[in-house]
Amino acid sequence: MANQLRERHQGLKEKYRELIEGGDPSLPPEKRHLVNLAQLLRDSRERGRKQGEEVKELTQRLSDAQGDNKLLRMSITRQRLAYEREDLVLQLERAGLQQSVEALADELQDVKAELDAFREKAERLNVELNHILGGPGAPILDLDALCTENRSVYLHERFSQVQGEVSLLKTHVVKYKVGPVACVSAHRSAQRPR
Repeated sequence: MANQLRERHQGLKEKYRELIEGGDPSLPPEKRHLVNLAQLLRDSRERGRKQGEEVKELTQRLSDAQGDNKLLRMSITRQRLAYEREDLVLQLERAGLQQSVEALADELQDVKAELDAFREKAERLNVELNHILGGPGAPILDLDALCTENRSVYLHERFSQVQGEVSLLKTHVVKYKVGPVACVSAHRSAQRPR
């Protein structure tokens, strides 16, 4: 390892010597040394300037990339939130629909139970009324059918009655319209000089 370091040191020394001596041969060695150092200084400044520009460019690219990454993260977050919001809304709608269906099913069961109870009560009442009205051995009447039939007969009679009243009112209206017109024309004919 020490040998490698010595060899490397010797190699760098020779390169430096070549740079110092490799200048313009017309110049004395002291000035060649200064010219080479000035050239090295200019070269290093030029490299430093180029590297500074590269650093600025890379810094700009880095800030652009970071800005792009930030925008991308924000858009991904927005999309994720939108999807999560949609999923949440769907879950809430499903839960609400499920509750509505369950409530409607319960209500339907209640209505069916009430309907059955009313049917049983109507049957019991029919039996009791038939027993009271007809006595033993009388035929069982369906009171609901009887009420429905009576109601339709009543409504038909009432409808006929209302139609008669309407036609009577129409005749009265015609009389009253014609009556004043006839009176006015008779009155005018009486007032005319003869």
